[in-house]
Amino acid sequence: MGSRPGGCDLSASRLARLSQPDASGDRSASRPQPLLRRHRAVEAAAQAKYPVPTVTLVTHSSPGGGSDVFLREMIKHLQPAMGVNFVV
Repeated sequence: MGSRPGGCDLSASRLARLSQPDASGDRSASRPQPLLRRHRAVEAAAQAKYPVPTVTLVTHSSPGGGSDVFLREMIKHLQPAMGVNFVV
């Protein structure tokens, strides 16, 4: 988890460790800081958009297919419990 093809680990904890100075006080590893700040800004903006009044559920089946029918039945029970609208 957190690894990308080619072995590049971009997890937030890895970026935070890289932004700390090493034992000699060298902060040359601080290059990931702008990326980490940008990641945190995007994360905060995404969280600010919630709660949403409508949740869209997407299924791989065509209308009337098995998972479509299942989701439509399931939202009848989810809507009152969660207090939001669901769209399939």
